Amino acid sequence: MIIELNIGLNIAGSANLQSMRDSRAQFALDVLRATAITQNILGARRAQSGTEDTLIVKLSVSSGAEQRLRAVIDDLATTQCQDCIAVYNATSWSGELVGPNAAAWGEFNPEYFIRFSETDGPARIFTKKAESKVAYTGHGAKTGGLQGHSVGDEYPYIVIGVADRWEAPTEYLVMDSRTGNRSQRYPTYMGAYIELTSLKIRNMMHS
Repeated sequence: MIIELNIGLNIAGSANLQSMRDSRAQFALDVLRATAITQNILGARRAQSGTEDTLIVKLSVSSGAEQRLRAVIDDLATTQCQDCIAVYNATSWSGELVGPNAAAWGEFNPEYFIRFSETDGPARIFTKKAESKVAYTGHGAKTGGLQGHSVGDEYPYIVIGVADRWEAPTEYLVMDSRTGNRSQRYPTYMGAYIELTSLKIRNMMHS
């Protein structure tokens, strides 16, 4: 999977000289290169955000290593005296702030995230829906609610992001909004979307 990082290089109360910021950027890259779960650093560059000099790193990360990578980033933020580091998963369209004081900065905001390549376009977030404890059975003629809601190109199917616990990686599944039936889970949004497309094709073949 492809992960991008925005790492601030200024430290509150520091002179933040160019040489200091250069040293912090090099240290961050050295840490990431030494991490076994990062298969490859695909690129790194510097940019000026609205508030500070920022190191932007693009990584190829081993599948299933999300939590280990999160721990590495958390340690890096602490070592670099940063409240948090912005982390964007370009594969699953998800983002978070990781670090010792991440909560003070609220939720990940894609509008403030600097992509590694401008040609990639702005960061975008797949809106996750919490998995209900009660199976959804769809709106029937006598159950109230708007009949045939969420009608669109993908109707009646919906891709939903779910996690068994807060720290677990998000998985994705396809739900039939008419019946509440759910597919198996997939590790990426794209895997679930492929399943959605195959369901639509099968329905067309049998209609």
